[in-house]
Amino acid sequence: VLIKTPNIFSNRLWAYFNFAIGLWGLSAYKVGSTHDPQSALLWLKIGQIGVITLPVLFLHFSTNFLEQKNKYLIAGAYLMSALFLITLFAGQFITHIKFMFNSFYYPTNPPAIFYIFFFIWIVYLTLTYRIAFKKIKMTSGEQRNKIKYFFISSTIGYTGGVTNFFPVFGINLYPYGNFLVAIFPIVMTFIILKYNLMDIN
Repeated sequence: VLIKTPNIFSNRLWAYFNFAIGLWGLSAYKVGSTHDPQSALLWLKIGQIGVITLPVLFLHFSTNFLEQKNKYLIAGAYLMSALFLITLFAGQFITHIKFMFNSFYYPTNPPAIFYIFFFIWIVYLTLTYRIAFKKIKMTSGEQRNKIKYFFISSTIGYTGGVTNFFPVFGINLYPYGNFLVAIFPIVMTFIILKYNLMDIN
């Protein structure tokens, strides 16, 4: 995307969004590969950089892609992400970890700021889908299909992504849904190439 259409802003946002997913994925791999709690904590914090920036990048990309721009909403979203990153670097975003499922360390007993982040994460996601539904009603033909592809693939990813929070909140279900997060950018990239979703052929 960056090579083919570096001048299209929404395409750059999609690339940045994928970089954030990649950072989270790398940290998940590193956490799952170590039994040292200090190393796991470090990689969990690195991964949270991706987790914190994902919602705002997805919201920003979506509003551009769906041609429903709102500069005040986006500015507020970036400000909130910056505040969450500050708490992360200050050591207040992840405060406890636990070895779970006889497999890897996981954040537990989250502080209040983490609950606030999760709530805002849900709000951003809800806003994005509301914008998508509104746009679908206003369009037809190929444009409508592009939005549907976007909607379906993102739903796959976020359905898996939300399961990542279960163990954090004390719901001891193995986060199998994480594998769906990886499917999301793969499906979306396939759609981009096959259906010229971002003016790439």
